[in-house]
Amino acid sequence: MMHNPPHPGEIIKESYLDELNISINSLAKQLGVNPSTLSRLIDGKSSISPEMAIRLSKVLNGSAEFWLNLQQSYSLWQASQANDFAGLRKLEQLSEQRV
Repeated sequence: MMHNPPHPGEIIKESYLDELNISINSLAKQLGVNPSTLSRLIDGKSSISPEMAIRLSKVLNGSAEFWLNLQQSYSLWQASQANDFAGLRKLEQLSEQRV
């Protein structure tokens, strides 16, 4: 069972901004993005894109895949909580029901 993973922005805030006492403006400048873009990510209002994952991997620790995996884990958990998948069946089970 999946647990509730943190949004990647929360990790960036806690592990980099807070721990290293860096401002959003300073990190945004290092990443080459607008501060509002980074702020939306930190606030959990936007997702990490492949481009942002590459930027984060160049400026912070972790590979681009690491950052995308964090986002994917968060997004999958959110989708599993927001939708009802109980009625879905595997394709093999579906074909057996038709016989």
